[in-house]
Amino acid sequence: MSIIPMEKKYYVTHGDIFDSITTHMRWLAMMGDWGYTFLLWFNKRYNRWRARKGKTYFSMSQYIKHKVKSAVSYIDDFEKELVRLAESRKYDGVICGHIHQAANTYYGSVHYLNSGDWVESLTALVETEAGEWEIINCVADGVTGNTGDSSLTIAI
Repeated sequence: MSIIPMEKKYYVTHGDIFDSITTHMRWLAMMGDWGYTFLLWFNKRYNRWRARKGKTYFSMSQYIKHKVKSAVSYIDDFEKELVRLAESRKYDGVICGHIHQAANTYYGSVHYLNSGDWVESLTALVETEAGEWEIINCVADGVTGNTGDSSLTIAI
């Protein structure tokens, strides 16, 4: 699928078909899914405890993924694979998800956008009226743009 905002052509995909683990090592993907499901379960209880203590939301699974060097390498490889695809098909950018790591960056001339997710990182992509892309981050009192623009606030 492709979309063309402001005369730019973007390749849009979930991204799972570019994940060598989910496509070639099904057993490892299943183990990862079980571990991830447990982390989400634990994270919910951990954040209830944090809320009672007056602390903000904290994503344990995001923290663990950022600490594991192979996960960082995997994310980098995933992004580069999608950028190569966009370049080879003459797209201006790529919009994806799958790895739950929000991004709004350029690799050379290719605009790489990843929505992140609403489960652990509480992020999404929005296109402004001016045709620019932004990542929004959910916080306890609503949603604000990454620039802190209160005009993007949405009550939850």
